[in-house]
Amino acid sequence: MFSFLAINFLMYSFIAGILSAVSTALLSVFVTLKKISYMSEALSHISFAGIALALLLGLSINIVSSIFVMIVVGVILYISLHYNLEESNVTMLLMSVSMAIGIILLSFKKSYVADVSSYMFGNILLINKADLYWLSVLIIINLLFIMGFYREIIYTVYHTSIAEFYHVPAKLITVILLTVLGLNIAISVKITGIVMITAQLILPGMISLNLTRVISKAIVFSVFVSVLSSILGFLLSFHYNLPSGAVIVVVLFSFFLVSLFLKKLLIKEIQ
Repeated sequence: MFSFLAINFLMYSFIAGILSAVSTALLSVFVTLKKISYMSEALSHISFAGIALALLLGLSINIVSSIFVMIVVGVILYISLHYNLEESNVTMLLMSVSMAIGIILLSFKKSYVADVSSYMFGNILLINKADLYWLSVLIIINLLFIMGFYREIIYTVYHTSIAEFYHVPAKLITVILLTVLGLNIAISVKITGIVMITAQLILPGMISLNLTRVISKAIVFSVFVSVLSSILGFLLSFHYNLPSGAVIVVVLFSFFLVSLFLKKLLIKEIQ
């Protein structure tokens, strides 16, 4: 069943898929509770410009796209806070601009178009040891953020005004959350692809919150279901010669449907 692990690039891909599943799932519950799924979608597309810039300059994809996404997150927060504009509107505006910039940058380097399509949809052949280290560091950053600001995060994702009433630095926590989210997206894009990463940031949290409202349990279950989906999706894609990212998302969605059924059962039992 796991014979593919003898092949280096498949082994790297399998490990990277699990590490990516853990890193995104750690944030998924908070993304769901704060209702910023649109931000996951937008930042994944915004990273396209960072990828295009890195390819044009011949620099590290991870470093350039991470810096670019974090700069854009800063611009989104600055404009929305200082000019009293809706954060979602500013985000979508900058997403469009970033995609446009990415396309313009690629026009100067046509030979790299094939590579960019791989980043759009994910490509196991692009993963190397360095990516595994990057993903491991991401998991550590996510864990440090959650453990260091757990109480503050809970207040902030549920209700910013109440958080500020209890002297919780909600704006600062939001800035850190979006920065960490952006960093995760920028680095995970190579493994999951821009199109797929949104589902990995939303579905595990939705699934776990369908089954429990205890945040700590929801985070653990989110990680479990995300890793299980990654393993099952990779095995199915390998044996049936299907695109791994797409299969993983379908497996996740299947678990989501099961969680809806279980949620109904739990509600009936309570009643």
